[in-house]
Amino acid sequence: RSVKLYLAVLDGLTAGERVAQAAHAVTEMAVEHPEAFRAWHRGTNTVVCVAMNAREMERLLVTAAMAGDAAVAFCEPDRGGERTAVAVFPSQATRRLLRRATLA
Repeated sequence: RSVKLYLAVLDGLTAGERVAQAAHAVTEMAVEHPEAFRAWHRGTNTVVCVAMNAREMERLLVTAAMAGDAAVAFCEPDRGGERTAVAVFPSQATRRLLRRATLA
Protein backbone atom coordinates (compact mmCIF):
# COMPACT_ATOMS: atom_id res chain seq x y z
CA ARG A 1 0.00 0.00 0.00
CA SER A 2 1.47 3.35 -1.02
CA VAL A 3 1.79 5.98 1.67
CA LYS A 4 0.72 9.52 0.95
CA LEU A 5 1.14 12.57 3.14
CA TYR A 6 -2.13 14.46 3.39
CA LEU A 7 -2.14 18.13 4.32
CA ALA A 8 -5.43 19.70 5.33
CA VAL A 9 -5.43 23.49 5.38
CA LEU A 10 -8.07 25.82 6.72
CA ASP A 11 -10.51 26.63 3.94
CA GLY A 12 -10.84 30.33 4.82
CA LEU A 13 -7.20 31.09 4.11
CA THR A 14 -5.87 32.77 0.97
CA ALA A 15 -3.84 30.68 -1.46
CA GLY A 16 -0.60 32.14 -0.12
CA GLU A 17 -1.60 31.50 3.47
CA ARG A 18 -2.52 27.91 2.61
CA VAL A 19 0.94 27.29 1.17
CA ALA A 20 2.64 28.70 4.27
CA GLN A 21 0.45 26.75 6.69
CA ALA A 22 0.93 23.52 4.73
CA ALA A 23 4.71 24.05 4.91
CA HIS A 24 4.45 24.48 8.69
CA ALA A 25 2.46 21.23 8.95
CA VAL A 26 5.04 19.31 6.91
CA THR A 27 7.78 20.59 9.21
CA GLU A 28 5.80 19.54 12.31
CA MET A 29 5.32 16.06 10.84
CA ALA A 30 9.06 15.70 10.13
CA VAL A 31 9.89 16.71 13.72
CA GLU A 32 7.13 14.78 15.54
CA HIS A 33 7.16 11.57 13.46
CA PRO A 34 10.64 11.32 11.91
CA GLU A 35 10.55 7.57 11.19
CA ALA A 36 7.21 7.73 9.36
CA PHE A 37 8.37 10.86 7.54
CA ARG A 38 11.60 9.23 6.35
CA ALA A 39 9.74 6.11 5.20
CA TRP A 40 7.31 8.27 3.21
CA HIS A 41 10.16 10.33 1.74
CA ARG A 42 12.04 7.21 0.64
CA GLY A 43 8.82 5.71 -0.70
CA THR A 44 6.16 7.57 -2.61
CA ASN A 45 7.00 11.13 -1.51
CA THR A 46 3.42 11.93 -2.62
CA VAL A 47 1.58 14.89 -1.11
CA VAL A 48 -2.16 15.58 -1.31
CA CYS A 49 -3.37 18.97 -0.11
CA VAL A 50 -7.03 19.52 0.77
CA ALA A 51 -9.07 22.35 2.28
CA MET A 52 -11.27 21.79 5.33
CA ASN A 53 -13.15 23.94 7.80
CA ALA A 54 -12.15 24.00 11.48
CA ARG A 55 -14.72 21.38 12.52
CA GLU A 56 -13.62 18.98 9.76
CA MET A 57 -9.97 19.37 10.77
CA GLU A 58 -10.90 18.61 14.39
CA ARG A 59 -12.73 15.46 13.28
CA LEU A 60 -9.73 14.49 11.15
CA LEU A 61 -7.40 14.75 14.17
CA VAL A 62 -9.75 12.76 16.42
CA THR A 63 -10.21 10.03 13.80
CA ALA A 64 -6.46 9.87 13.16
CA ALA A 65 -5.76 9.59 16.90
CA MET A 66 -8.31 6.81 17.31
CA ALA A 67 -6.80 4.95 14.34
CA GLY A 68 -3.23 5.39 15.59
CA ASP A 69 -2.20 7.42 12.54
CA ALA A 70 0.84 9.69 12.56
CA ALA A 71 -0.83 13.11 12.62
CA VAL A 72 0.06 16.64 13.70
CA ALA A 73 -1.66 19.99 13.78
CA PHE A 74 -0.16 23.41 13.26
CA CYS A 75 -1.62 26.37 15.15
CA GLU A 76 -0.61 29.77 13.78
CA PRO A 77 0.67 32.18 16.46
CA ASP A 78 -0.11 35.18 14.22
CA ARG A 79 -3.77 34.11 14.19
CA GLY A 80 -4.15 33.74 17.95
CA GLY A 81 -3.14 30.07 17.98
CA GLU A 82 -5.86 29.08 15.49
CA ARG A 83 -5.43 25.61 13.99
CA THR A 84 -4.62 26.28 10.35
CA ALA A 85 -3.25 22.97 9.09
CA VAL A 86 -3.07 19.25 9.82
CA ALA A 87 -0.64 16.73 8.38
CA VAL A 88 -1.46 13.03 8.48
CA PHE A 89 -0.34 9.67 7.14
CA PRO A 90 -3.89 8.29 7.03
CA SER A 91 -5.31 4.86 7.66
CA GLN A 92 -8.39 3.69 5.77
CA ALA A 93 -10.77 5.31 8.29
CA THR A 94 -9.00 8.63 8.07
CA ARG A 95 -8.79 8.53 4.27
CA ARG A 96 -12.61 8.35 4.14
CA LEU A 97 -12.76 11.83 5.70
CA LEU A 98 -10.08 13.17 3.39
CA ARG A 99 -11.83 11.91 0.23
CA ARG A 100 -14.76 14.22 0.98
CA ALA A 101 -12.52 17.30 1.12
CA THR A 102 -11.86 19.66 -1.76
CA LEU A 103 -8.36 19.74 -3.20
CA ALA A 104 -6.58 22.88 -2.11
